[in-house]
Order: sequence, then C-alpha cells, then structure tokens
Amino acid sequence: METIKEHKKRAEWHQPELPFYGNRKEDFYSHVSKKAIPKVLSEQEVNDLFWDILINLGWKLDQRESDGKRLIFACPKCNMVIDDQPYTQLLASDASAMRNIKALNGMLETHNGEPCKALPEAEEQ
Repeated sequence: METIKEHKKRAEWHQPELPFYGNRKEDFYSHVSKKAIPKVLSEQEVNDLFWDILINLGWKLDQRESDGKRLIFACPKCNMVIDDQPYTQLLASDASAMRNIKALNGMLETHNGEPCKALPEAEEQ
C-alpha cells in the first residue's frame, strides 16, 4: 500500500524539457554567438609596439592623410611595400605576426613570388 508521502513525491516529479526539443533555432545555434571576438589593440598599444619593437624590424609609419596612419613594411633594396597594416583597429593576431622575424626575412627575400630585384644605385658624377 502506498503512503501519502510517496504519492506526493511522485506527483512532484517533472520531466525537464531537453533544450534540443525546443522549436527555436537560437537555442540550437547559441554556441555560434559565444565565439571569441578578436582583440583590437588600443592606439597606445600600437604606438608602444611600433616604437619598441616594429621600428627595429624595419616597419615604418605612413601618415598620408588620405589613407590615415598605416604601418608599412617595405623592402630596403627595392622600396617595394611588402606588407601594410592599419594603425587604428590593429588586431592582436596581426600584431604578433608583424613581429615574426623569420616571416619578415622570408618576405624580404622574395616578394610577389620572385626574388628581390634591387634598384640600381645612382651613379656619382
């Protein structure tokens, strides 16, 4: 014979609804919106990065007013701009790639898929 207490327990139990049985796509695809947003460096962080590290690696600051400030990496032999990045809205992932010495040296050896063709030096007269 069932006691009143056991009967109450049975009546209180409720099967929770599983999230994938819902009829909203947002519930199913909610993991997409939780992906990490790329970190953008502040102007002060970019300034410190440029003056402390990048300038020593050959990066230059281009301040043409029509384009805004940009960080450029040009070949010292042929003056070809190999890479350029925005000064504002620079991503942290791009900043770490800009300091990669091995990659920078590789870009100096070959740009546009060909070895560097140095500009002829001006003859002194």
